[in-house]
Amino acid sequence: MSRKRAYFPRIFSAFDFTPFRRSFFGALLDRKERKIYNILMFSKIYKKLFPDRYYASATYRREAAAKYDNKLLKCVTERREDGDVVLCRDAYICVKAGFVFVNSETASIFKCRDEETRCGELMSHDGVIFTGNDEIEGKERSIICYFKYYR
Repeated sequence: MSRKRAYFPRIFSAFDFTPFRRSFFGALLDRKERKIYNILMFSKIYKKLFPDRYYASATYRREAAAKYDNKLLKCVTERREDGDVVLCRDAYICVKAGFVFVNSETASIFKCRDEETRCGELMSHDGVIFTGNDEIEGKERSIICYFKYYR
């Protein structure tokens, strides 16, 4: 004689999309509460996948600059009216105490507050362009930093 097993309805979770048997937690929630819980979990996932970004905000600029912290640089150039000028070779980017620094072995090349710095990655992903009010020279500067590439 075979024993019949009790059937437990399956519930799908919103966070990992795998079925699980009705647990103690699932038994406590009624249908409305489960629906609200799933909606809240979906909204958290949606916000992670598609964040609201305001590109001129200080927090976005701070996060964008922090992405390039401790990057080693092959070459640093400055964009001027007459063309690009090589400033140094073998430098690094440092984001510290609310500032973005581009330093070489001997001197500091670029220093700007991180919420005032506009940065954008090159389309080749070989470097980044920092534009901002430089506190070393006291004027608006645009420098291009090329990353070191290790094979």
